[in-house]
Amino acid sequence: MKHVTSVMCFMLCVSCCMIYDTIIIGAGPAGFTAAIYAARREMKTLIISKDTGGQLILASSIENYPGFKKIDSFELTSKMEDHVKDLGVEIKISEVQTIKKDGDNFVLYTNNEEFTARTIIIAMGLSPRRLAIKGEDEFSGKGVSYCSNCDGPLFRNKVVAVIGGGNSALDAAEVLSKIASKVYLVHRSEEFKAFEALVNKVKSVENIEMVLNSDIKEIFGSTKVEKIKVLKNDEEREIDVDGVFIEVGRIAHTD
Repeated sequence: MKHVTSVMCFMLCVSCCMIYDTIIIGAGPAGFTAAIYAARREMKTLIISKDTGGQLILASSIENYPGFKKIDSFELTSKMEDHVKDLGVEIKISEVQTIKKDGDNFVLYTNNEEFTARTIIIAMGLSPRRLAIKGEDEFSGKGVSYCSNCDGPLFRNKVVAVIGGGNSALDAAEVLSKIASKVYLVHRSEEFKAFEALVNKVKSVENIEMVLNSDIKEIFGSTKVEKIKVLKNDEEREIDVDGVFIEVGRIAHTD
């Protein structure tokens, strides 16, 4: 036990003493790209991220990414990760909790380690805001999506629901109306927060049905999404759908 403790202390000491030229927080496309160019400048570079891929991992496949007509999101993420590793970039799967200034340098603290860098690049991007309802996590990637442009083509001639009332939700509904046979637009209010021109455009589309003053309460299915439950004026309604696109905003986790 003493040996294990001494080894951990040694590792912590090494990470404290090493000074990186730059530490990049985030391992999505932006973080990987920053790492590539930092490494090509011969900068000692470390990526710290709680996962790799960023929002790419929310899509089952990616279409029209430069150089790839269509590619599995996991494969694309792996290619990016291999690229930066080949350039000597280190990747640490962890989450930065605190950053403090120490003279001319910065000290980054994770749950159990600390790292020192001359510069920091924050490339965490945005994370989709979740509904936190039953079935959302269970069917993520199995009918639940946060990107209509990414996953929309998978629902050609199927029935989908879009959740939200802002520009992103109405834009998603308009895009999906050209792909899906029917689109339910579920919004908890009577009024939309989107631009008036976009609202009017969506209202004129025949295969979009507005489900207003309604809250989505649950997503059902066996191995994939099959229906949703919405609540309006204490009355429950179940709607058969093949997919659910959640468009209720994005969060920057910079706290």
